[in-house]
Amino acid sequence: MDKINQRIAAELGGRRIYTFGVSHGGYPALYYGLVLGAAAVLSLGGKTDLRPDLNHSLGAITPTYLNFLKQVPGNAEDLGESYAAARYRPHVLLAFGADNLPDRTHAEKMMARVPNVELIAVEGSAEHNVIDPLIRRRAFRGLLYRLLSA
Repeated sequence: MDKINQRIAAELGGRRIYTFGVSHGGYPALYYGLVLGAAAVLSLGGKTDLRPDLNHSLGAITPTYLNFLKQVPGNAEDLGESYAAARYRPHVLLAFGADNLPDRTHAEKMMARVPNVELIAVEGSAEHNVIDPLIRRRAFRGLLYRLLSA
């Protein structure tokens, strides 16, 4: 699958790749950003580590998460480890509700191991879906500009 995505990216002739994901889409954005050599990645409230032990300890076990584990067994990995070991790493922007413990933990855990990770805590928000407060506060456009200028 990774080779297919790399071939498609090459065939499209894009000079720079950016990936973006919200919630459960954050993990694939991070994964494919690394695999495809993206310039930057933006994840809004996305997990960085799909291993059950961490997510269980955070109370972050949802039906969607369990369904993912069934569909792709063996792919529940800690992307912080993958990023830390990579020769090239995209610039990573991780936005999360400042008062959302599971999302904050995922972001801080990755930043502790990977140098080019930037955390964006949405203050006063416990929401997992941080795109809503970002849009209401007129901060979403600026975040997209930060992604594209990396």
